Amino acid sequence: MEGMEDNEEHDMVVNETFSSEEEGYKYYNAYAKSKGFGVRKEETKKPGTYIAFRRLYVCSKEGYRARKHFEKTKRKRTPRPLSHCGCGARMEIEMSMESGEWFVKDFVVEHNHPLAIGDQTTFIRSHRGLNDAQKADAIEYGIGGLRTHETMEVMEKQHGGPEKVGFVPRDLTTVFGFGIVSDEKTKSYVWLLEAFLESAQQNHPRSVITDGDHAMAKAISKVFPNADHRLCSWHIEQNMIRHLRKTKLSDFRKFVYYYRNVDEFESRWADFLEEYEITEKDAWINRMYELRKKWSRAYTKDRYFLGMQSNQHSESLNSRIHKNLDRRMSLADLLEHTDHCLWRIRKNEAELDARASQTVPFTELDAELLLRSSANIYTPVMFKKVKQQIDQLPKWGVAKVTKQDTVVVYAVALKERRDVIYDVKLTMGGPMVQGVNCRCLKMETEEIPCTHIFFVLKFLGLISVPRCCILRRWTMLAKPAFESERKANMHDWSERMDRYHNLRNRSNLFLFNAASSPEKSQKVLDFLESLTPDVGEDNNTNEAASFGPLPAYFSGADQTFTGKVLDPKKIIPKGGPSKNNKRWKPLHETWKPNK
Repeated sequence: MEGMEDNEEHDMVVNETFSSEEEGYKYYNAYAKSKGFGVRKEETKKPGTYIAFRRLYVCSKEGYRARKHFEKTKRKRTPRPLSHCGCGARMEIEMSMESGEWFVKDFVVEHNHPLAIGDQTTFIRSHRGLNDAQKADAIEYGIGGLRTHETMEVMEKQHGGPEKVGFVPRDLTTVFGFGIVSDEKTKSYVWLLEAFLESAQQNHPRSVITDGDHAMAKAISKVFPNADHRLCSWHIEQNMIRHLRKTKLSDFRKFVYYYRNVDEFESRWADFLEEYEITEKDAWINRMYELRKKWSRAYTKDRYFLGMQSNQHSESLNSRIHKNLDRRMSLADLLEHTDHCLWRIRKNEAELDARASQTVPFTELDAELLLRSSANIYTPVMFKKVKQQIDQLPKWGVAKVTKQDTVVVYAVALKERRDVIYDVKLTMGGPMVQGVNCRCLKMETEEIPCTHIFFVLKFLGLISVPRCCILRRWTMLAKPAFESERKANMHDWSERMDRYHNLRNRSNLFLFNAASSPEKSQKVLDFLESLTPDVGEDNNTNEAASFGPLPAYFSGADQTFTGKVLDPKKIIPKGGPSKNNKRWKPLHETWKPNK
């Protein structure tokens, strides 16, 4: 079936003719967007004059990066990911000297790489950019006082999404869901977490990071009894700045980040209490000691938190949501505002998906073979973490090898300090590595191989990462198994407004081009006047004029609800947005020491 479709596409394209070279490019670029690849203009051939008679358009992945870019010795920044893989897809057009029309001379359908899917095509270079009418609108919005990100949001809303406008977003936070509670009590949090479990089909999280709220902690212990709970290091920092000063602050920080051994932690803590004369009056410090298993590196380093210490990503989302909150907001306004913030996150996710699926991280020509193998396995974010481990290989060496049946133990020692030794155990199944673990427990806590494991793999002469060292969740194969659904809307427009939006967006560029001369402008005006003889009147329409959006569940056929919906009971929360709607500042930004 796929071969038949390719033949049909080939016949359809080769029979096309174009009035100009630019029209041929627009046609092939539109075709490329529908398929999921980008287009690049290549050579132009001229018959001894300055008039082009042949043009070649190729897939944006045609060719390879020049060798000179790999041979650079001094780099100021990390090279861009590799996007070329020698794809042979192309369309070549040629101008007929007799008729002046352009026809398709050569067309190749097949690609040698995966094509972008869904909303990922928006971020391919040839599909980005604004047309002239959109540029004019953007300038007007800027003159009107809108900031760049506000202009982006307005134009994306107008045109029906980022795929219709050539802006590129940044940053990413993953959101599984959100809920609204009437208060911040344990009972409300229990309901919220149980609702989350229901939506997640009762899949309990293995670990949780919170800001230390007591009510939330009780709810977590009740709903997620087996989840490992730790406190956010960022929130601990804010409390440290509030309760501690100078050397006392720096010494306490060591308990959070530096001490790796439990015995060392307890010994240093006793010294800390004695040096700073800590008593029962120092309630915060005593409370932190009771919770030490939830924040100290000595107690959390071997537990499953995937290398995370804070929930700063969620805090950045909270800040974005709080920025425009107002106490006078209705519940519907709150939901719409929150959905708008999540819409921006979905847009960022689409860009990262496109970047991951269409590029490969850059590696040097003489890079470790394990590193080059990892570049084709892991997502760009995880590849950076794996690369950090592989880059440390020259610092280590094998001190001893012990064999026990199918298990081989490698003692990996630091070259500069032979007393620093980690045992790496490999379970062999014939010549194949069936299992591996290291005493540092990075594989168990962060789910990526540590430096010690990579060194043993190199020592054995392996050129690719064994399957037992790879978790699917960090690889390029994780998301293709599930189709991403990023389109969500808190409301729908009426049919009339949908038609208006479509007409406005499609006519915008035509009107801009018509404005190039007085004659064209008058011709368009005369045409419009002929279509609407009774300007300002709604003739022969039974559809009510609705200028705003309607709730997503609204239907004109539904009966109107005549009952009165009451506002929820007012609850005094633990905190709220400031009256002037300014950004909430952490304590270390507002606290001023006594002079």
